Amino acid sequence: MKRGPGAEGEKLRRGPPGRRPGGGGGNPARREFDRKVDELVRDAGIPKPWALQVARGQVTLNEVLQRLARADRVEQLVHRHGLDRALATQVASGTLELEAVLRRLRLEAHLAEHRDHDSLARAVVDGAPRTLHLHGLRRIEARIRAVDAYEVEVDGAEGPTRLHKLQVKLLHAPDAKVKVGAAAGRAAAEPIKRPQDRYPCSDKRLFAALDAGQEVRIQTLEGDVLSGQITRVSRWEVALRQKGGGELVVFRHAIADLKEG
Repeated sequence: MKRGPGAEGEKLRRGPPGRRPGGGGGNPARREFDRKVDELVRDAGIPKPWALQVARGQVTLNEVLQRLARADRVEQLVHRHGLDRALATQVASGTLELEAVLRRLRLEAHLAEHRDHDSLARAVVDGAPRTLHLHGLRRIEARIRAVDAYEVEVDGAEGPTRLHKLQVKLLHAPDAKVKVGAAAGRAAAEPIKRPQDRYPCSDKRLFAALDAGQEVRIQTLEGDVLSGQITRVSRWEVALRQKGGGELVVFRHAIADLKEG
């Protein structure tokens, strides 16, 4: 009876340990490849998967080091500045500037907090009097009793009356130390009804001045001149802090010009 090779025959077919068919145990080229991989991991400090790609010529060591440095930069941006990973990746790759991204995030946070701030509605709630500068070069002190979408009801020396919101240029507390100057040729003027015809002044521009602590100079449609630092930007108004500490609210529909610095 003819017997098969058995275990001994199988060992002879496979060869000595470490020399599997197709393996590189005794292959000088394979040993050199493994040595290079180990050297890259040890000396260059790169992970083995990257070392394998470098050893195969699929990527250069310099490219790997750049990618690792960029990944490290992304992690720093995420943890230090709270950026989401997509933004952090764009900053790390140079597509976006970090300061521009941070300024945009500060603007978004500011608007989230102040976008709907309405000084007229606040005055209704607290019931305290306000000084209102109106079109027609008028100035009144009154309590604001009600506010709706287009009009404001005030109660002043002449009794209760209703005003269109566009008539109100400026607002402040009666005892606030505010300074309102006058431009040459100051004259009464009608408010501009259509938003597209008004002075263009974006949230981004206003907040940039606020963020930088810049002094601004604002002129209204009737030639009122105001200077100060912007402290709040909302949908309908800009709050200025003037020297002496007084806060002055300027309604955006009344602005004719704004200069920084």
